[in-house]
Amino acid sequence: MGLIADSALSSMGAKIVSAGFIITFTIIRTDISTPMPRTLRDMDHAADTALMQYLDRYFYPQHTTSYRRYNDKEHQLQGIDTICDIGDLKELLIDEKAVSQYINEDLPTFAFEVDFLRSSGELTPGWLFDTGKRTRYYLLSWIRADISNDIPPRERSLHLTADNILSLDTLLVNRKAIINMLRNYGIDREYVEAIAPRIRATGKQGYYEKDNDRPCNFFFSAQLAERPINIVVSKRKLEELACRRFTIVPVTG
Repeated sequence: MGLIADSALSSMGAKIVSAGFIITFTIIRTDISTPMPRTLRDMDHAADTALMQYLDRYFYPQHTTSYRRYNDKEHQLQGIDTICDIGDLKELLIDEKAVSQYINEDLPTFAFEVDFLRSSGELTPGWLFDTGKRTRYYLLSWIRADISNDIPPRERSLHLTADNILSLDTLLVNRKAIINMLRNYGIDREYVEAIAPRIRATGKQGYYEKDNDRPCNFFFSAQLAERPINIVVSKRKLEELACRRFTIVPVTG
């Protein structure tokens, strides 16, 4: 008979003799040196590190005249990854975001966070309408990488590194432009605060009262630990709002 035991144990074989029978079993060790992330935020953090390194190699040196990266807690809580100059756009306070859960999928949308649950169960506002964020621009990236498409889309970010990213399709979008666009469709911070509890109360995974005639809809990820509510915006609309678009590829020499 086969026996899969605690993953912390080493692989070994053994025999037990009992009542004239010989029972052979194997204890199989599963490598736990790199634990699987338990939450979406853990997975996003792994992808964020790869994205940051890639942008520092191939975006900022080529497309900005100056930039400063901030990894300290204060700037991160303010929604500032970098401050840079791009052409005639000066002192841009940038928050870098990516479609890290759908690498190689050419997703025609981007999700903007409305709220989520912390591990303590505390409901927390998302970054889009957070008044504590100083973000002025989002650098939004869709990723293509040398990662097998046999790997489920939501697991590909675990394999992402700065070295296996093939290209980024990236939009620089003013945060206010996004918020103003949403307001045109009746979505602002007050409306979000009113409707989010109703969405969460449904307990249903997926779009909430989706309207295909508009470029923005609410989506509830009920199956995730953080149970986030996002506003999903079409890429086409974001392309209309973008002040810059970049195709970022590795540059050698």
